[in-house]
Amino acid sequence: MPDQIQMAKAQAELLNDDAAAQVLKFVLKRSAATGWMIAKELGQDTGLTIASLNKLRGLSILEGDGSGLDGFYSSTSLGYALGETISKLF
Repeated sequence: MPDQIQMAKAQAELLNDDAAAQVLKFVLKRSAATGWMIAKELGQDTGLTIASLNKLRGLSILEGDGSGLDGFYSSTSLGYALGETISKLF
């Protein structure tokens, strides 16, 4: 279970980044997704999707077996914990 400081930092980052929040919501709905699937389904510019994925991985919200659009991404325990409160934030 993520600690409160890590959770608060992640929430603050998502409040300031709509694209990353949309990517997280998408992954949480599907349990896992490729970068290409995320970009296509959300209608995001691929560069924006890559930046969001990198940010979410850097914050330990998502994990992936690759990088960029070719990676396959899923949520970490922090991502799932955020998912429980994300609907209240967005």
